[in-house]
Amino acid sequence: VGIQPHDPLKEKLEKLKTGYRVHLLAGRMAFAAERYEEAAIEFKKAADANPDLPAALINLGVTTAKLKKYREAITYFQAAVSLQPENETVQYNLGTMYGFIGLYSKAIEHFKKVLQKTPKDGKTHFSLASIYKADKQYGKAFQHFRAAIANDKGLTQSFIEMAAIFSRARQYREAVMVMQEAQQRYPYNGPLT
Repeated sequence: VGIQPHDPLKEKLEKLKTGYRVHLLAGRMAFAAERYEEAAIEFKKAADANPDLPAALINLGVTTAKLKKYREAITYFQAAVSLQPENETVQYNLGTMYGFIGLYSKAIEHFKKVLQKTPKDGKTHFSLASIYKADKQYGKAFQHFRAAIANDKGLTQSFIEMAAIFSRARQYREAVMVMQEAQQRYPYNGPLT
């Protein structure tokens, strides 16, 4: 009863209820539960509450990508990259989204930015190789599939992709040689059929 004294701590606690952190956490929980529509709403609220927060924009981009709204995801990733141009995760995600919508030159540009900072990232080499393959730049695709294998022994899919390129070109002997190389390197992965 009466007049309440000014309490800065109480004000901060009240702001937490409606601030970006609550929405960011709620969005992450919804995302983890695969409730992507709900997650997108929460991440949007977090981004609106703190427009200078790349994490909210990145999470919003990933969530809209899960909803197969690739062009919308690109806008969120572009906003995040404008805040953090050196963020490899955002650059990688932009490359992936541009690849999904068939803008290969843009995808290549963003994957190359990631490789400038992390040249031994096998996953990025594999993704870039896949874009080059889709764009029918087979020589560059081979180069990056090989780099993917060299930097990440788990990317055995690179051998299959290289063999597929040879098969499409009716270079069956080369396709068989690539698969034999894979079998020699990874004999415990089972027979190649």
